[in-house]
Amino acid sequence: MELILESLVRAGFTSTVATWGLGTLACSLGGSVLEEQADRERGLTEEARKDEEGRMGEELAPYPYLRAVLEEIGEPPRATPRSSMVCR
Repeated sequence: MELILESLVRAGFTSTVATWGLGTLACSLGGSVLEEQADRERGLTEEARKDEEGRMGEELAPYPYLRAVLEEIGEPPRATPRSSMVCR
C-alpha cells in the first residue's frame, strides 16, 4: 500500500486524496468480485447479464449525459446484501 500511495503522491495527489482513492478502488474491486460470484451462484449467464445491461440502457434513454458517462466507464455496481457490507 505504501508503494502505491507513494506513486500517487508523486503523480500529484495529496496523501489524503490518494488514500481515499485507494480505499474507493479497493471497495469497488471487492464489490465487483462479490457481484460476479453472486451472479454465478444465481446461475446468471453472460447472455442474461447482457440482456440486463440492455434493459438498463433503455431505462437511461431520458438521461443522455448519464448514459454517455456510464457507457464510457461501465455500469455502477449493484448493491446486494453482501456487497453493501464490504465498504461504507
